Amino acid sequence: MTSEEFIKQYVDLLIMQYSTSPRALGDISAYADSFSKTALLYDAFKEELDLDFARGAQLDILGRIIVLSRSVPFIIPRVRFGFGEFPPFTGSNPNARGFSDLFDIDRPSAPFKELGEPDYTTLQLDDAQYRIFLKAKAAVNSASAYLISDDRISIQDVINILFEGEAWVSDNFNMSLTLTIAPSVDKQFIEIIKILDLLPRGMGVKYFITIADPTESFGFGVFPGLQGGNPNALGFSDLFDASRPGGHFAELLV
Repeated sequence: MTSEEFIKQYVDLLIMQYSTSPRALGDISAYADSFSKTALLYDAFKEELDLDFARGAQLDILGRIIVLSRSVPFIIPRVRFGFGEFPPFTGSNPNARGFSDLFDIDRPSAPFKELGEPDYTTLQLDDAQYRIFLKAKAAVNSASAYLISDDRISIQDVINILFEGEAWVSDNFNMSLTLTIAPSVDKQFIEIIKILDLLPRGMGVKYFITIADPTESFGFGVFPGLQGGNPNALGFSDLFDASRPGGHFAELLV
């Protein structure tokens, strides 16, 4: 609200004999200017702390309110001295670095691993990543314990926020849920979600996490006389028919 709008509001409240008084109008003008600046500052706070637009320090403030840190512990593999992957060797460490080169400063090396040193270090989320997890955490804080709910944020609603439609939840009816995630989702992203405990669930309910695509997973389709088959499942591939693709086995993460 502008100073002029403040002034008009307070002038309209004056009794008739003071409505044209220079002193009364001066007082109102002075107060209105101060009030207007306060209102503008308040409006700026609302925009700066809007989760969709906040950045940097403002996101950190929201993180303290929602109770979610920007730091994710034990997620990034440490780079240490070792042997990398070279054909035909297998089982080597892709995060290892070998000896440095006295004549090539661009050849990376790494220190030896110290006794008792953890294999992973902390990740600092950037603003885009942090914003997604803050939205999910806020949703988890107010979500219901139902897969689908009409009056509150449901478990599936939170999953949609996290995975943008690339995952879905099913109830096993034994105090457990199965979260099925598309293979396109990065596994480190899934690990961050687990570490930050962002999967919504009821008290005492546990999750099983699988990586699978309903249109590419191996399984048995629907045949006459058989029940429970998956019409989208793919069976065995054909060695002599390239147009007949085989399905991929689902991967159980937890």
